[in-house]
Amino acid sequence: MTNEERQKIADLCRAHDEFMIEAREGLRRPPVNESNDAGLIYKDYDNGALQHAQQPEPQPDWSGWEKWLRGHLDNLREEMACGIAQATMTLIHCERIKFERKLGILEGKLRELHGMLGAALAIIGADKAKGESPSRDDGSIVELPKNFLRRTHDAA
Repeated sequence: MTNEERQKIADLCRAHDEFMIEAREGLRRPPVNESNDAGLIYKDYDNGALQHAQQPEPQPDWSGWEKWLRGHLDNLREEMACGIAQATMTLIHCERIKFERKLGILEGKLRELHGMLGAALAIIGADKAKGESPSRDDGSIVELPKNFLRRTHDAA
């Protein structure tokens, strides 16, 4: 801090102290006025009477603002509902595509197993037609048709 700044602060403090002394002297004087040459003294207060309360200002009419706000919020709510509906339908569509892919794979496997089972039942049925027992207790080997276990790729 420079000497000039210190001097300014000191001057301001002195001016403030003088102001406070003058204000204190004003408080010590009695609240009277001499207004008549006849020696009458009138006091400045009105026997401690309370002042009348001010009437409150009328409240502004907010009904127009409230209608506008309600309409605006209704519009935003509707936009939000449409956005949520679109997002939900997009999600359902994506999940349905995944489900249909998995279902196609399973249908292909089902057709493959259906074909294998048909071939196995045809072999067993042929043995029954010959009068042989399907249990094959004699230890003979049953031959399956060529490419019986080959996987079919038409369902994938």
